[in-house]
Amino acid sequence: TLPPGVTPTATATATATPTRTPTATPTNTPTATPTNTPTPPPVGPANPQIVRIYVRAPGVGQRVEITNRGADAAAMHNWTLRDGALPPQLYTFPAFTLAGGATVTVWVKSGTNTATDLYWGLGDSSVLVWSTSGDSAILQDALGIEKSRCTYGSSVLVAECQ
Repeated sequence: TLPPGVTPTATATATATPTRTPTATPTNTPTATPTNTPTPPPVGPANPQIVRIYVRAPGVGQRVEITNRGADAAAMHNWTLRDGALPPQLYTFPAFTLAGGATVTVWVKSGTNTATDLYWGLGDSSVLVWSTSGDSAILQDALGIEKSRCTYGSSVLVAECQ
C-alpha cells in the first residue's frame, strides 16, 4: 500500500535482449573429378618404339621396353637393339613377332625367351649395357634402318621415351 497522496508512476527500463545474427553456412561446391583419358587403340602399320629404358635397376637388371604402337604385327626377326657406344653392344632379335599394341621387355641378363620377355644373355643382373652417365638405345630393323632411338643423360634411373 502507498501512503495517502502518493500516486504511482510507471517508469520504463530498457533491458538488452540478445538477438541471433545468422552466420553463413558453407555450401558444398562440387569440384571436377579428373577423368583418366584412355590410351587410344593402336592404328596403322606396325610401329615398334622404345618406350622405356631401366638404366639403374640393382638386383633386377637393365632392360628396355618396346611397344608396337601400330595395329599390325611387327615381324622383328633380325632386328637389332644396341647402345650408343662405338663399337656398339648389339642384341639381335630371334624369330619374334610383336603384336599390335603389345609390349616386349628385352632384358640384358640371361633367361628364357617368352612372348613378353626376351633375354640378351649377357649374364646376371649386374651386367650393364647402357651407361649410367648417359647413353642411347637404338632399335633398327633387319635392313639396319633406325626405327626408334631414346637418349638420356646422367643420373637417370628410368628413361621415359617418346
